[in-house]
Amino acid sequence: MVIKTKSVKYMPFLLSLANFCNRIVWSIYAVFLKLDPYILFPNALGSLSGVGAAHLVCNLLQDH
Repeated sequence: MVIKTKSVKYMPFLLSLANFCNRIVWSIYAVFLKLDPYILFPNALGSLSGVGAAHLVCNLLQDH
């Protein structure tokens, strides 16, 4: 919906930021405390998607 309408109206920034921070914390936990790939892999992918979402929001906010 965000890419189709080119509007971040339907994408709350604080929710995206909280999701990104949560994924980072779980990734750090998986690397330093447990070294568990079952925790690390999905959270690392979620962190990357969070970076993509932040990049999308920044680009769409600059266009307006």
